Amino acid sequence: MAVVLPLIAAVAGAAASSFIGGGILGALVGAVVTFAVSYAAQAIIGGPKQPRGAVVANELASRTQQTRQAITHHRVVYGRMRVSAPMVFIHTNAAARTSYASAVNGGVAANYQPEALIYLAHAIASHQIDWVEAIYLNDVILTDERYRGLAHIEFGLGRSTQNANAMLIAETDGQWVNTCRAQGRAMLYSVLRYDSTVYRSGLPNISAVVRGRRVYDPRTGATGWSANAALCVADYITSDFGLRAGWDEIDLPALIAAANICDEEVSLAGGGTEPRYSCNGTFDLDEAPGRILERLLSSMAGTAIYTGGKWVIVAGAWVSPTVTLTENDLRGPVQVRANRAARDLFNGVRAVYVRPLAGYQPTDAPPLIDAQAINEDGGVEVYQDFQFDFTTSGTTAQRLMQIALRKNRKQRQVSLALNMRGLSLRCGDTVTLSLPRLPADTYRITSWSLAADGVDVTLDQEDANVWAWNPATDERPLGDVGEVTFPGGLGLTAPAIAVTTPSTAVPSTVSGTLTTVSGATSYELQWRGPGSSVWNAVSFTHPNWTASTAGRAAFRARAIAADNVSAWDDVTIPAAPTNLSATGDATDIDISWTLPAGAAKAQIFVHTAEDYSASTKQGTEPTATNGTLSITPGNDNNRWIWVRAVDADGNFGPPAGPLVATRLVGSGGTLPGDTGTAGDNAGGGGDGGDGGSGSDGSGDGGGDGGE
Repeated sequence: MAVVLPLIAAVAGAAASSFIGGGILGALVGAVVTFAVSYAAQAIIGGPKQPRGAVVANELASRTQQTRQAITHHRVVYGRMRVSAPMVFIHTNAAARTSYASAVNGGVAANYQPEALIYLAHAIASHQIDWVEAIYLNDVILTDERYRGLAHIEFGLGRSTQNANAMLIAETDGQWVNTCRAQGRAMLYSVLRYDSTVYRSGLPNISAVVRGRRVYDPRTGATGWSANAALCVADYITSDFGLRAGWDEIDLPALIAAANICDEEVSLAGGGTEPRYSCNGTFDLDEAPGRILERLLSSMAGTAIYTGGKWVIVAGAWVSPTVTLTENDLRGPVQVRANRAARDLFNGVRAVYVRPLAGYQPTDAPPLIDAQAINEDGGVEVYQDFQFDFTTSGTTAQRLMQIALRKNRKQRQVSLALNMRGLSLRCGDTVTLSLPRLPADTYRITSWSLAADGVDVTLDQEDANVWAWNPATDERPLGDVGEVTFPGGLGLTAPAIAVTTPSTAVPSTVSGTLTTVSGATSYELQWRGPGSSVWNAVSFTHPNWTASTAGRAAFRARAIAADNVSAWDDVTIPAAPTNLSATGDATDIDISWTLPAGAAKAQIFVHTAEDYSASTKQGTEPTATNGTLSITPGNDNNRWIWVRAVDADGNFGPPAGPLVATRLVGSGGTLPGDTGTAGDNAGGGGDGGDGGSGSDGSGDGGGDGGE
């Protein structure tokens, strides 16, 4: 159920007129007017005891779903949030071509047919954002191995100097041009290559975790990214898309105090701390401004009060009263409501918040019940539902739930007709009330209005315990509530590759095995040789495989189920050994080398001529990182020698060499023989996965290593 946070208005029609046209109280500025938009009102008054419905979940979940529509509403993002957005551009190439910067093939140029590539643009925010931290396709992060060679995504932060995306200009047949700069709009630019196994459900849903709008902080005078709830509220009140107030209409001392409260560190039961209040969420500008402000305030149990031509932003916290009201301050009778109506009471709280570990989806917080309150209510459990859609911490949600419950159980409400003493008070102040027929207690002013001869106020009972929090006793385990195993491979283990290392220098085929994966119905093995841009593939249902590759190759394999596919497991080509040398004496030839990082052993090949393909492997395969092997040659003396590295998976790299060495014939002495080096010693590193690329300064992930 959505939280209903009512407007508290002092002048009839003031609240209704305050948001017309997005303006800020227009003709009422300068008048003695007070009204408040308050999270606290819902906590005190409660609301209809409705069950949590699909409407709440759909509202929160929709923020991560992309849409296709011609006209849509602008979106605003505060704090850190995962969002998707409408596709504002979609295009398929009209002709085959080499993909821009070889982006979708790990940095290796390749020609694609027109139906193989699709280009997209998403507008993820209607303003500049601070950064894109991660990009997801169908709930799997872009850097996952399954998307290597299949997806490349760039982003624009929405700066005022933003240029049109070069990839779309180069690849979309003139559909995206230099004037498509999207300045002031945060964008994702994608190129995807079709793969029926990975994109089983068609076009993937693309979303991103972003650091949203940059906000002004009067404490430092700087504008930058912050999830401080008070600063986000102030930004909305002063923004063009919000209430359009000027900064001269913001009570800066009150804002600074509220921002400091939000930044206070609260201890966690498991160790460490978190800020008292953070604002992390998004909204569309088709919502009523008052409703948006209420949602922002819910993240800090706060109130925004317009009084005397100023916005006073208050973060939820206990403030010791400095004013005591007595009989001398009254100008009329006192009205007391000792208890709330039964329909307004609740003794338990259920709430939904946004959980990052659940893919930023709506998640139930652990329910909160008050055993003493249930006993007071005749043993009947009565729950109130809250929606904290700008809260991404389960412990913060629990604190907000406890504040709401404890405020509701403080039931006494007092209405006072004050004399001119009331002019020194305002909504949100805490006061001590000391009257003969009432116990001395503390109250918060929840309503303030000017009368002909004084001020009328409403006081709600409150004390420091409403805001108290003991993590050792109050914090409840979040457990696995809302945890999700996403489709797309996260539940299917990648098969491990084992290569049967050949004993020939240039084998015509290479074989090996895969580990069996539970739930897999088949496997796919791919390989490509040095310098090749094309992955060859073979599919099979058993764990044994054979690849028709001439010589060394990089391998990768994945498991496939009916509705799932695992990540890739890679076996990359080891680099060539270094520091290769050979020394001949009267009896043999000593060979030494240094194995590359990751190599498990060495293979030595020897021949009487400079022909590696015809060379013969020596029986011994040394495992030392720095190796030495003595070879006794035949009567013909000269030997050409190559050494190649083999990794733990059995895959082999390029040969280092050849060295040519000559045994000294005759007796006496151990003089060195002739040594020489020939051939190509280039060694190859393995493939690296593509990362997201940002046109505002982000970089690609690792590309292909050298062969």
